[in-house]
Amino acid sequence: MEKGTEIFGMFKGKQVYRYTLENKKGLKISVLNQGGILYEVSIPTQNGRKNLVLNYPKINDYYENPFYVCMLIGLIAGRLSHGKFFLNSKEYCLQPNEGMNLLHGGKYGFSNANWDGKIVENKIVLKHSFGSETGFPGNVNVVVQYSLNEENEISVLFKAETDEDTLFNPTLHVYWNLSSAGTIKDHNLKINSNEHLELAKDKLPTGRLLTNSTSPFDFSTLSSLGKAIDNLQTTKEKGFDDIFLVKPEENNLIATLNTADISVDLCSDRNGLVLFTANSFTDDMKLTLGSGHPWMGVATEAQNLPDGINQSNFPNNDILFAGKPRIERIIYKVNF
Repeated sequence: MEKGTEIFGMFKGKQVYRYTLENKKGLKISVLNQGGILYEVSIPTQNGRKNLVLNYPKINDYYENPFYVCMLIGLIAGRLSHGKFFLNSKEYCLQPNEGMNLLHGGKYGFSNANWDGKIVENKIVLKHSFGSETGFPGNVNVVVQYSLNEENEISVLFKAETDEDTLFNPTLHVYWNLSSAGTIKDHNLKINSNEHLELAKDKLPTGRLLTNSTSPFDFSTLSSLGKAIDNLQTTKEKGFDDIFLVKPEENNLIATLNTADISVDLCSDRNGLVLFTANSFTDDMKLTLGSGHPWMGVATEAQNLPDGINQSNFPNNDILFAGKPRIERIIYKVNF
């Protein structure tokens, strides 16, 4: 396993480091300590290395749009209705950061943190403590480990412990593009799901489940993502920004994304997968792959169903209990 650490830049007066691991098959991952950003998942090709995830050349670029490109998300992923919830008979009111709602943990979430980082064996280890500034109860110590093995599996492990009951539903907001075409419309997708969530205008779940079959949402078998997007062009979103109720298969496989020569298997034991096809990317986003445009990448965000603490119809798996550390894990297996 080859390893490396280098300075990537500065952000708000703090040093940003880039940590890199590369296995014997040539799969390389790079992670930034700012935002815990997954900067690179690259493979060797005849034309040089190909990065399978979207990134920016400079750290400041990540924070000039609302798309959380390849950032860690927490303490909770998704939208929290009106930024409010009840826990242990007490109401907590957090500062909204998207209209009336709290999105992806808010202003002081994982994506904005400058994490302490280092490489330990085949792991990139990030640590950070989150306190009262988040608005969530408790002082929460979080460790995130990105690891790479010789089977081309990238594991993202989240470990958290708190001194007071709080919420914990983290994810990685990774955007994939497995081709060189600048679009994901040539990708195929399979999701182990029969239903997706009905969403209100503010993209909060209504609590109702909708059937996937005979609709663009049916990815029960490997299907064209481009064709599904084309079938959504009469909708406001003109693509996917949706939440699938997933049922993990053997080895917790919940989804597969592929092109003709590359595939990524996504494994998680949680019940939700957000699929976002970058429908609202704009040309002022100067990514390494080029100027932003719709369908430039596809985000796959494995998590518990969002707003679970406020949704009586959903299982509430988000509570992190004081003194009881919890681990969540997402695994991406890259085949090339």
